[in-house]
Amino acid sequence: MAVTIKDLARRLNVSTSVVSTVLNGKKYCGVSDELRKKVLAMAEELKCCPNANARALRCGRSDLIGVMMPVPVIRWYSQFVTYFQQKLQKKGKTALFFFWNASSSRAEQRAAYDRMIGYGVDGIILWDDFGFRDSPTPTVIYNEELQLDLDYDRVDVHWDEVIRQALEVASLRGGKIGMVCCEGDRKLKSIQENSQFALDMVIYCDGGEKNAGQKIWEKLNSQPNDVWTLFFANVENLLSFSLELFRHAPDKAKDYTFINFEGFSEELPDSLNVISCNSHWQELADALIDVLMEKCKNPELPPIRRDVYPQLVIKNTDGK
Repeated sequence: MAVTIKDLARRLNVSTSVVSTVLNGKKYCGVSDELRKKVLAMAEELKCCPNANARALRCGRSDLIGVMMPVPVIRWYSQFVTYFQQKLQKKGKTALFFFWNASSSRAEQRAAYDRMIGYGVDGIILWDDFGFRDSPTPTVIYNEELQLDLDYDRVDVHWDEVIRQALEVASLRGGKIGMVCCEGDRKLKSIQENSQFALDMVIYCDGGEKNAGQKIWEKLNSQPNDVWTLFFANVENLLSFSLELFRHAPDKAKDYTFINFEGFSEELPDSLNVISCNSHWQELADALIDVLMEKCKNPELPPIRRDVYPQLVIKNTDGK
């Protein structure tokens, strides 16, 4: 039978209100520090409340890390979530995730952020900046948009070198250049800002969008036959398109070179010319955790910045 607050109060010869107040972390002027420690120690020993709660009250930390990010429909997001949780567990921490989608408002995101603080998380890793600066809780930003004027703890992801490599491959390959991505994609902006290259086509598809492969095939098939270099921001859409390509015109596969910004996938056919980005999400997860742990340990430190540089790695391509 579970031990209740009444049982704990009886053993300590105190009132249930004293026990309840101590276990909930509320101020109670009639409780001495010595009695408070006894209540917490016995609560943990008898499992009157979750051990983590008593430990958090006694040690001043919860060992919970909040992570706020988009719904992991993009493959590397899913890989990131798994790797991130495992990495935190090795440090004795547990991740508390909040996922948002395109329909989530700023007010909803901010409310979720405030709830995480209410749960007593030790720190928060955030995919966006929506006015959290007034929070005393250490917060680290994943800064893919490279807002270099941000004066808070962050990890910057630099795509400039990847974009340069991708455009170099496209120029050597010749033919037309296209990109498949969601609207507002950071890499698309970088390519469009490059005055030496102009995209012949942009196909907007959200990560994991239903019938994305068919949509891409219909767009490309409406164009005159040509050699194409296609940039894919999402490997799920590349997989979907490759199925359509081999279903409709397998002989045309040789006319395409695919540059996949999301990382290697063993599911892609070996016969495709594919150049993929390295698995930068591991480096990103490590950097985010390192910055947050450092800031949790010493909140008075000035803003900390780490840099992550994805790279393209040639695989399954003839290089022509």
